[in-house]
Amino acid sequence: MPRKIILDKISTKRDVLPEIDSNSSFKDEHITAEIQFDLITYSQILKATIDQYPNKMLFSIKESALALSVSPEFIRKKISDGSIKSVNLGDRKMISINELAKIIYKGV
Repeated sequence: MPRKIILDKISTKRDVLPEIDSNSSFKDEHITAEIQFDLITYSQILKATIDQYPNKMLFSIKESALALSVSPEFIRKKISDGSIKSVNLGDRKMISINELAKIIYKGV
């Protein structure tokens, strides 16, 4: 059974994050440091998701809801209105691991 996707182990070391240009509009060092520290890229989220589900590419609505900590009804509604992309596998709607990572990164 799937479990919630945990992002605690993603590295947020400054050496792997892009630098913010010193000529940018960010003059406050505290805000600049906070932005650099909190930045997690899509690829880091995707890697963490794949690490937690190494042999799984597609998730059912129920599995996706459990992994994202939302209700299955929410997932169904977002599939219906086109916010979440799904593929049909027979009569079942399935959500790809890439789509789950995108939802975590961008939201719905």
